[in-house]
Amino acid sequence: MSENELMVLEKKEGATVVACPHPFKVERMNFVAIQGNSVQQILESVQPDPVLRTYACILINDSVIPQSEWGNVYPFEKDIVTIRTLPAGGGGGDGGGGKNVLKTVLMIVVIVAAAAIGAGALVSVFPSLTAGSIAASVTGALVGAVGMLAVNALIPPKAPTAPGMPTLSGAGGGLRESPSLFMEGARNTTRYFGAIPFVLGTHKHVPPLGSQTYTEIVGNDHYLRMMMVWGYGRLKIEDVKIGNTSIQNFDGIDIETVEGVAGDPDLTLFPDTVSQENFSVLLKQADGWTTKTSAEGVNEISVDVIYGRGLVTFDDSGNRNNRTNVFEMQYRETDTAGDWLNPNLSASGASNNNAVVTIDTESTQTRTVVTVKTGGRGRRRNVYSTESYTQTLSVHDPVTDTGSEQVITSGIKSFSSPGIITATVAGGGSVIDAVQIVIVGTDTSDGAQNETLPAFTNDTPGTVKGSLVFKTVTSITYPAQSGGVLSMTVTNNKASAVRYGFRWKTPSAAQYDVRIQRTTADTTSTRIYDELTWACIRSFVNEDPDTSGLDLAKTALVVKATEQLSGVIDDFSATVSSYVLDWNGASWVEGTSSNPASLFRHVLQSAGMSSPLENARIDLTTLQTWHTYCADNEFEFNQIRDYKSSVWEVLSDICIAGRATPTQIDGKWSVVIDKTQTIPTQHFTNKNSWGFEAEKNFPDIPHALRVRFANRESGWQQDERIVYDTGYDSSNASKFEEIDAVGITHTDHVWKFARFNLVQMRLRPEKWYLQTDFEYLVSRRGDLVLVTHDVLLVGLKSGRIKELQTASNGDVTGVTVDEDLVMEAEKTYGMSIRTRDDAEIVRTIVDDVGTQTTIVFTSEIAAADAPVVGDLFGFGESGSETIEALILSIESQGKLTARLTLIPYSSDIYTADTGSIPAYDPKITPQGYLPEVEVVGEPRTDESVIRLGSGNTLIPRIAISFEPLDGSVGGSLKSFIRVTGSDLPFAPCTNVQISESEIMIEDIEQGETYDVKLHWTSPNKLPGAFSSVNNITVVGLSTPPSPLANLMIVAFGNLALVQWDALTDIDVRFGGSVKFRHSHETDSSNASWSGSVTIGSTAKGSDTMAQLPLKAGTYLARVFDKGGRASTVVKMSTKQASVISYAAASNITQESTFSGTHTDTIVSDGNLKLAALGLFDDITDVDEVSNIDYSGGVESTGTYDFSVGHDLGSIKKTRITTDINATVTNVLDRIDGRSENIDVWESIDGDVTGEADCRIQVRVTDGDPLGEVDNITDVDTVTDWDDTSEYADWSEWNNIESAEFYNRAFDYRAILTTDDLAFNIIVTKLQVNSEEPS
Repeated sequence: MSENELMVLEKKEGATVVACPHPFKVERMNFVAIQGNSVQQILESVQPDPVLRTYACILINDSVIPQSEWGNVYPFEKDIVTIRTLPAGGGGGDGGGGKNVLKTVLMIVVIVAAAAIGAGALVSVFPSLTAGSIAASVTGALVGAVGMLAVNALIPPKAPTAPGMPTLSGAGGGLRESPSLFMEGARNTTRYFGAIPFVLGTHKHVPPLGSQTYTEIVGNDHYLRMMMVWGYGRLKIEDVKIGNTSIQNFDGIDIETVEGVAGDPDLTLFPDTVSQENFSVLLKQADGWTTKTSAEGVNEISVDVIYGRGLVTFDDSGNRNNRTNVFEMQYRETDTAGDWLNPNLSASGASNNNAVVTIDTESTQTRTVVTVKTGGRGRRRNVYSTESYTQTLSVHDPVTDTGSEQVITSGIKSFSSPGIITATVAGGGSVIDAVQIVIVGTDTSDGAQNETLPAFTNDTPGTVKGSLVFKTVTSITYPAQSGGVLSMTVTNNKASAVRYGFRWKTPSAAQYDVRIQRTTADTTSTRIYDELTWACIRSFVNEDPDTSGLDLAKTALVVKATEQLSGVIDDFSATVSSYVLDWNGASWVEGTSSNPASLFRHVLQSAGMSSPLENARIDLTTLQTWHTYCADNEFEFNQIRDYKSSVWEVLSDICIAGRATPTQIDGKWSVVIDKTQTIPTQHFTNKNSWGFEAEKNFPDIPHALRVRFANRESGWQQDERIVYDTGYDSSNASKFEEIDAVGITHTDHVWKFARFNLVQMRLRPEKWYLQTDFEYLVSRRGDLVLVTHDVLLVGLKSGRIKELQTASNGDVTGVTVDEDLVMEAEKTYGMSIRTRDDAEIVRTIVDDVGTQTTIVFTSEIAAADAPVVGDLFGFGESGSETIEALILSIESQGKLTARLTLIPYSSDIYTADTGSIPAYDPKITPQGYLPEVEVVGEPRTDESVIRLGSGNTLIPRIAISFEPLDGSVGGSLKSFIRVTGSDLPFAPCTNVQISESEIMIEDIEQGETYDVKLHWTSPNKLPGAFSSVNNITVVGLSTPPSPLANLMIVAFGNLALVQWDALTDIDVRFGGSVKFRHSHETDSSNASWSGSVTIGSTAKGSDTMAQLPLKAGTYLARVFDKGGRASTVVKMSTKQASVISYAAASNITQESTFSGTHTDTIVSDGNLKLAALGLFDDITDVDEVSNIDYSGGVESTGTYDFSVGHDLGSIKKTRITTDINATVTNVLDRIDGRSENIDVWESIDGDVTGEADCRIQVRVTDGDPLGEVDNITDVDTVTDWDDTSEYADWSEWNNIESAEFYNRAFDYRAILTTDDLAFNIIVTKLQVNSEEPS
């Protein structure tokens, strides 16, 4: 990019960005760009993937930004930056292995304006229809009232959309992406990646631009050229307007329109593909040449230069005088080192070789023509009319070109009528170059004007024509042909903008560099206005802007800038109508029509289809019936379909307006009309169907619908009509829902549309599914059928006829059937029979209370209409024998079976737009109720009902007992649950086990409280009333376990074998444990858990015995469940220390002073305990301590090494036993902090049970406990020769309660521990006894 361009594209802020960063997603981003961001930075913010960024196309307003310039371009504040990522091709041509993903989607009008829209490219992608395209799935759910119609209506309406949100539709896009769904704000724009409009019916249309607009300067006049695409032809275009003003009221506009018919002539007002690059580069003589580059493959180039303030010199009196400027132009092919060329010469630069040039004028004149006509009785009269003709006048005699500049001011002829200048070149040899002749003269208002005529065609004699009308010619300039530069001398005395345009043909289709320089010296004088600006460069390619190859309706405009019209025209519109084949009652004839049936056919056979369907593929007979139905009901469809959408969606929208739905029958495209029917095609009962299912929606039906539509009576603007349900009006309606009436443009039709949808909400709340065999083959989607089924509670029985009861004349008086028919007193019963001819016969039955298989009709069936044995019947209370239904869908299941989806039928649906909407009648036959569930006792939720799951997980349950249901009644129990106190509805219990008299409910949380409802259900009875069990708190694993039972101890040597009964609590057997402690107290009443220490190892909850050291005193046992909850303590005392006789040798007692070595232990008040954790000085901010009494704690472990040990002098057999007096105390416990009653305190001293403990450990040696001299390797390392015990051969430390040894010396230590820093172990005495066998 040049420096001059950077001056134009200066950094701004606040540009609006619209981005679709992913090629296969329709999500769109809208935001304001960050200040000062370049196009590249904006792209990176919306698409982080560097690979996808390479496929981005970026536009600022209507101009494509080349990828090479993304980092240099900074959008202006009011610019609109559009970012779209395009998918890459999927392979080669037809024979390639790739696949174009976009072409696999069935779409109508997926016609994308190519990125090179400046080149006029419009591309059509409209794949053929396939059978797979109409596949649909039906889903059921709880939905809103309007949403319910999407699944329960034969003709679902268009889903409402929130303002500003796109609706995904087929291949992407939807109503909200339509530029002309509603006409407010519609503008003529180049809709990149948009669809070619598809006109259906009649509608106002603001068409998109078919190519980039461009301007050109001819003399002093400024012209705008535009080309619009109305859509697929053939179209009728009328009432053309700019804004709200008819185009006939404007001057200076040339318009040319084609309707989109094969063989349409080319648009002469927009014959080429043109791209225009606008800029504003100030040309200064000091800067030299300024260069710009054209588009690729151009055949012609034009440039505009502007003297923005005018071209004038002011004298001392302020009078304007002529100012003359000179500038030069050259061009050459890009990326070549060839010579720069004069735009008025061919590449050779040779002269015209004595070619002869003639200058003339052409003007259009009118003349009066008199025609004599003969009337009645021989009377004759003159009829006057005018006609136009072209008058050609000579301006100058032929001039022979010399190759040098010739300025002719004499010999110029005057001409009587102003006209356009033409120049004709002929003769002169074999070379005629592309010279451009300059004409100077006056316009029709006597103002000065000049024009450079188009260039002659190289080497071809012929005529070129200007575009300005001259009244007089004062000079004719033949430019010099010998140089490589075009020097332009311009003179004027205007103090307002003066524009000059230059256009020339190139030697070949290529890309060219064009350069301009000012040769007149720059001036700083305030009296001279001559600032020259290069405004634009245009590239012309000699090809039709429309390269789609389709027959499109288009309009080209050439608009001259006038006081009426100036600036940009973006509100050009017309009323357009589609020519279609329309049914006139006898045949299909071409004409404009909005009838949905005609438009349905038009879509399938229009140019929008890549392969339009033949007549044989369309069910024309049904379309003719539908056409009459739509005409009778004044149903129309009018829409400009200018957004991406599948064929199926287009046909569906058209059908909705005519109360139909598209379908395929026998390979033909047809419709199902939702209208009144009287003859059912089939009767489905339990005998000829199976797998019956039903679902019912409970919509909150609105009081009124707000229907949005394009109102043709108000200029196709968006409008809304509120249509009320029966019983509501503006005074009492409070619930509203929105719905879009797509293609419906008349208020009366909107009323019918809304009432039709309201009545469907009320009368079609259910949907039924059943499977059947080949009997479905007589029915089609949308057909009326009858249903008798016990699941629906419609009819009491159904079956087949076994025998006919007849009168002497053959009339049928009754039938014998294969089912028991039960009749009760004071009720009237009826029977519906479906004959083999698919006729439906309904008769009332003579009452015969009890169970019967043979019944008598109250009126006979004529012999001619009689059923036969095997025909289906439905039996029930009169009027409720059957229910009428419509077939919503038929899904083949193979082997001549199918699954049918049915919805209720009601004739009231079709009169709702003229009458009231009745309530829904499900035709349910009343049946008896089951009894209420009788709950027995209280629910259980403790360990007794916990279930063991996989991996030994424990699953809590709620157990509720009940009285069993009488076996003669039959039924199943249904359960529902919710958390107590919640606003949530009851939900079915999902994991239950039910026995004859108890239900176990799982999927619950321990500690939570629930409400449960139970009731009986049966296919033969109505459900019973609910029984409620409320406020059930799930205890689960939260209760303490049971203590050990039948604890006993057996002495065995120096061991104690402890046994107990198997534990039953499940959370103990799986994951629980049994712990043992020992107290020196021989009286168990004095022993406590907190005053004892651990002995032996912990047993598992599933064990029934344990082996412990045998010691005198009291053993204490406690059960812990999986959650750590403890049982009560069980005690057992013994005075026996061994079954072998031992004599005391010596005792070591550590108490009071505890003079041994301390590690994280201390002596306080004569007691040994764990050291305190933390100092008061460690508190940095006392104010942050919430409770000073609870600050700190104790160390989790500490060690006390005895001050002395045992040395027996030699290796001897000895028994070592320990005795520990200790108590566990809560050091942070305060009486003020206790909230329970004092009677339930376990201890008033604060020694509530905690996992604190003290155990004695021993290590032994067979050598000298003071150390072996031989073990000393370096005497210098000995610090105390009186204590060399570290050099003894000591064993590892081990726990000891009571054990026998064969060693010489013994060293002891105590280990104090706690798993809760609030609890400390208070040791008053540590004693180790050494005994030898007696």
